[in-house]
Amino acid sequence: PPRASIRRQRQMCIRDRYQSEGVERLPRSSEIPFVALPVDVFTAIREMLAEYGLGDKDEEFFKDLGVRCGKAVVQRTGFKWESDDQLADALVSLWAEVGIGRLTAKDVDKGGVAAEVTDTVESLALGNVGDPSCFFTRGYIAGVVSELSGREHMTVEDQCVCEGHQKCVFTVIPI
Repeated sequence: PPRASIRRQRQMCIRDRYQSEGVERLPRSSEIPFVALPVDVFTAIREMLAEYGLGDKDEEFFKDLGVRCGKAVVQRTGFKWESDDQLADALVSLWAEVGIGRLTAKDVDKGGVAAEVTDTVESLALGNVGDPSCFFTRGYIAGVVSELSGREHMTVEDQCVCEGHQKCVFTVIPI
């Protein structure tokens, strides 16, 4: 279905969820409620991990946090995707609701997605540190796609702003 159909389906899922919970009227907006975290929060978390002697766990921590957050956003909307067709459009549509960077995506063979993101939270917080470092974004994309498709996916960061590229490039594949 075209992107407008995806938005309509998502809005209907949200409406149905509220009605099943006994809410008589929808909130003023059918958008996903969220609190935008400033870049400083990610920096502070990294610093705290280091202070607690867990600095070597930051990749695992932020990736797992991203996966959980990505899955939670999809679960909250009740939105499910029955096929691998146009999975990228569904990802872009949900991504726009959250606003953690600018994402474009396209479907690739065998249920995968190729995604490009500019202005990730990590790249804004860290700048060019010489290594791929967008662990939360990588996990978030994997979580959203996994939950949408009903099967686990992993995300590989092929290029990263934190290593000097203009944008972060991710490949999402089923595992």
